[in-house]
Amino acid sequence: MAKFNSKLVVKYSTVFGFTKKFDETELQVIDKSTWAKILARLNHLARNRKNYTPDQVLKEWFSSENAEYSKAVYEKIKIGYGPLGFGPNDLTLISIWSNLSLYDKVLKSKGNDSTSLKGNTSEKNLFEIYLALNEEFAEGSNKIADELNIKDYTYPIDYLARTTITTLITYNDLAHLSPVELLISHFIKAYYCFMFLEEGKHNDLVALFLKPYGVTSWQEYLKHLLPIMNAAVIQKDDSGLYYFNIENSADPAKTKILFEHLALNQEESYPIKPDFLHARASPLFKTEENRYLIMDPVLTVNRLYNSIFFELLRIAEANSDLNPKYASFFSLYTFDFIEKFLSYSLLNKVYNKTQCYKLSGQEIKKKFSVESEPDYYVRKGNKVFLFEVKGSVVTGIAKQSFSYLKIEKELQSKYLFDEKDKQNKAIRQLVERIITLFEGKAKYDETANARTIRIFPILLVSEIALTTPATNFLLNQWFKADVDKNDLLRYNKHRICDLVIIDLDTLILYSQVFEENNNLLETMILKYYAAVAQKKIRPAKGIEFNEQFITMQMQKSFIPFSDFLRDELKIKAPDIFIEFGKDLLK
Repeated sequence: MAKFNSKLVVKYSTVFGFTKKFDETELQVIDKSTWAKILARLNHLARNRKNYTPDQVLKEWFSSENAEYSKAVYEKIKIGYGPLGFGPNDLTLISIWSNLSLYDKVLKSKGNDSTSLKGNTSEKNLFEIYLALNEEFAEGSNKIADELNIKDYTYPIDYLARTTITTLITYNDLAHLSPVELLISHFIKAYYCFMFLEEGKHNDLVALFLKPYGVTSWQEYLKHLLPIMNAAVIQKDDSGLYYFNIENSADPAKTKILFEHLALNQEESYPIKPDFLHARASPLFKTEENRYLIMDPVLTVNRLYNSIFFELLRIAEANSDLNPKYASFFSLYTFDFIEKFLSYSLLNKVYNKTQCYKLSGQEIKKKFSVESEPDYYVRKGNKVFLFEVKGSVVTGIAKQSFSYLKIEKELQSKYLFDEKDKQNKAIRQLVERIITLFEGKAKYDETANARTIRIFPILLVSEIALTTPATNFLLNQWFKADVDKNDLLRYNKHRICDLVIIDLDTLILYSQVFEENNNLLETMILKYYAAVAQKKIRPAKGIEFNEQFITMQMQKSFIPFSDFLRDELKIKAPDIFIEFGKDLLK
């Protein structure tokens, strides 16, 4: 079973006995280029070192000249955290959150042309700067405990779920997939995006997009893009310092144009402000002419795909006279592309070789004139797989608030009920569809037996934040609470399975596997129910029955479906990706 990191972050005050506030002026003792190399290395360590203990970090961080200082710090860590019940192996020194926060602050700072710190002193200063930033994360975690009181919850698991979401949602979208998985899923999304524009007769928009790159088709554009994405994920050694040299590309002139238009060192105007804004906008750091340091493979692949959207957004809004929908391209993209075209394409592929009765929401609306239709409907015998698709985005402000109440409010407004618009959202829409089915009023499937059908409710999302551990647990609680409010559903809830959240990236990665194995998605959902079910389990012989054991058992209920799949199945790259790869090799 997949596990998530719940280790405590080592902070300055617990080690040194007093609080050191992070001072951004201290960043200026090192030039930005040097900071970039340090942070690229730290990102590599955070992503590639499993069980990276404090003593291992200290041995790598400090040279032999600072051996005494390193030893003294390790003793302070043991002394500081021992009385709190934490040994060194329960702690982590380096985290993705601190790395991204530090890089974001470095990019925003004025910076220096040269480094004033030298030798042994620099190692100590950098270490203390980093622990001061860890303090900010720890303070955020303390806010969670101040806001939520375990005594307010009937069951400890409900308290643990809420603290887990609030802590991990701060960086989950940048730790959810590996760089290779991202490369595949984002490439496929880009492919489908251009297909959507082409089939939707938005050729004028595509032509304007392609013009600066000197290519004649979006297929050719993707072929130039793929090597850059590929370079970001290939790790030649363990240094973490990987560079992309434009002059080494197959077509340097076109690659240079591509880099310039991707605006990799500029802040974008995001429709919804994300967290780590500067870090997301600058995943490649220009070290010299035509040479870029890859700061983080995940940031880079994310940015390269997102740049397609931002460039399309800019062009569409600047040319709104071509099509009225271009004035609100963000809505066109999230609703028409994400919630309709992309989800339909993937689900059609998944169920392509099955004998199931299946309809997209668009087909239901067109054939049966139904206004309150499911987004995608599949029935196999008496089993109904009811999909609701959402392209909603969780704001960076909510994710970095360290406030469960703020996160809950945003999640509820986007996935349960919008108080402002007085509209039911995905979860309640699923409940409405189930009522229609159980009442035998579903025009789109009149042969279904309302008295025997069993419902599998599935929320298909583009927002990676919803793969944060415990989020499925929480939204399923909301779903079950709404089921209990309706007499018909309450009396028949033995025929209503738990809610399952599937993100589009995961569906892309497994679409080929699911297509080739007819019943595999259903099998995996059933196995997932069993894996996250709360059970009374006694520890195996030799394992103590204590609070730690109980917490670990509860955390098994928090595993997202995406992580469960990665433990159960190997990913098979979709044919579209493989075919492009073959073309490149030619």
